Amino acid sequence: MKKLSLFLFFLGLFSASESLRRQFRPGFINGTPLRDHYAKQFIDLDAYTDCLNNPEKFNVKRFNFTQPLDHFNSSETRKWSQQTQWRNDTFKPKSDGDIVFLLIGGEGPAPLPLICFTTYTWGQLAVEHGAFMFQLEHRYFGTSSPTSDMSVPNLKWLTTEQALADVNAFIPAMNKIFNFNKPKWVVFGGSYPGTISALLRMVYPNITNGNIASSAPLWPKLDMWEYAVKMEEAILWESQVNSTNKDCYNETKAAFEYIRNATYTATGRAELNGVFNPQPPLGSQPNFDFDATNFLAGVYDVFQWVIQYSFDERRKINTNVTDLNVANLCGYMVDQKYNYTQRLYNAYIWFMASNGYTSPQPFDNDYWGDIEELRNTSFLSDQAYFRGWMWLCCNEFGWLLTTDNGYGIFQNLIPLGYYLRYCEDMFDSSITSDYAQKNVAKTLKRYGLPWDYNGTNIVLSNGSLDPWSTLGCNVSDDNVHRKVRTTVGGAHCVDLYPYTANSSENPDVANTINLIKQEVAYYLTLAGPYGGSNGMDTTIKATPLILIFGFVLCFVKLL
Repeated sequence: MKKLSLFLFFLGLFSASESLRRQFRPGFINGTPLRDHYAKQFIDLDAYTDCLNNPEKFNVKRFNFTQPLDHFNSSETRKWSQQTQWRNDTFKPKSDGDIVFLLIGGEGPAPLPLICFTTYTWGQLAVEHGAFMFQLEHRYFGTSSPTSDMSVPNLKWLTTEQALADVNAFIPAMNKIFNFNKPKWVVFGGSYPGTISALLRMVYPNITNGNIASSAPLWPKLDMWEYAVKMEEAILWESQVNSTNKDCYNETKAAFEYIRNATYTATGRAELNGVFNPQPPLGSQPNFDFDATNFLAGVYDVFQWVIQYSFDERRKINTNVTDLNVANLCGYMVDQKYNYTQRLYNAYIWFMASNGYTSPQPFDNDYWGDIEELRNTSFLSDQAYFRGWMWLCCNEFGWLLTTDNGYGIFQNLIPLGYYLRYCEDMFDSSITSDYAQKNVAKTLKRYGLPWDYNGTNIVLSNGSLDPWSTLGCNVSDDNVHRKVRTTVGGAHCVDLYPYTANSSENPDVANTINLIKQEVAYYLTLAGPYGGSNGMDTTIKATPLILIFGFVLCFVKLL
């Protein structure tokens, strides 16, 4: 039986000449969020393809739910259609209250496999408790397009405030449409959807019994240098627990210091050009410093991708998957047969090969080519989801992944100014550094700091190797069932993936999943909440989803 390879069936959307780096942006692969990209690797290819083409075979149905464009402005009367997926074959009505689970969508299309297959944590719990299952797509992603395009004026309504209000309107509407009896809702989310799940328990606590928020960043922060610090900690951890890779920390630091210095000399640039084959070559652009920073950011990206999703379990399920984990990354960095430039290049080639590219490819260093693609405002653009994600970052949360922590492993490679320029160039001249700073400050004022988070009936889980954990909440309060847990050796959203007793993951993953199971069981002992209306005129109307998902095979993320 065929297994799902990381090549992901591009279906011709990417030409052979298209820049590879544009297919592998930070946090995205081929326009798909990384968590959904890696979630697919746990599924047999035949079944996966069947799910996308025939979700009804998996008892999954779809419809569009009518939402207001603006939940907070009664004079704005425009509506839009939000894609909803649901299945009820797991559902067992209960006299003391029907159980309903909702998986929140994030910065990409709502991935059908996450509801087709009940092997993921939320699906296992749905089967165990007899829950009705929904997955709700996030506004501005997938087919849930509230406006005609993604121009800056139209992105006004792409905010977490509106997304939270979408859920607040959705839940009571589903109670009415499906006539649930004393419904008990539990919301699940990982990564950015985990942020939404956590904030729901603060902003609209009366619509769910409790929520699960895996790997949820909760600190609006413009300069996220902490991400690089956690990456360094992950490499240090590997150096300490694996004697074969004991020199990984020092060798990785030396390698990045070497290539950074190499960008300053003609001899060094010639070496980097010869090994990496960057296009355009280093030293050929008018802005030398920016050209070098763009190149170094591309090398750094590989380490981001591998460390954030350092999962081993995929390999056991899917033999076509290369072991993309910190241990193997370190294996390249301690290989004394090669110099530092070649080691970094070998790691890059390994990563690309694991994603279906078996021959050397030019290393994209075309900043303005990147920007040209990202300025495309069409929802049908290959990079529409990345544009939407960057709007959430530049306009609301920050989360710009710099190395401004100083001179650690990754040196001071990527300053904040690089990403602030990225925001302005991608959108328009109004999105200045001052604009970004003020908007992030507003978000911080609205939601507060993670250590002041006061949501109740919530599990906030993180992996010790996950760079996003640095912006999470670490303050538990058992009295209100605010449970915080860090999985030792765990990566991003590791507790949401399929997991078995003989898993190759760190055994502490099981402890986190058990906590999630215990808390969900507790939530379901509580009486279901009522209400949820935000007082606005929300149309409760479900219309059939007739759009054919011929392109969905290309666009499916987890956390």
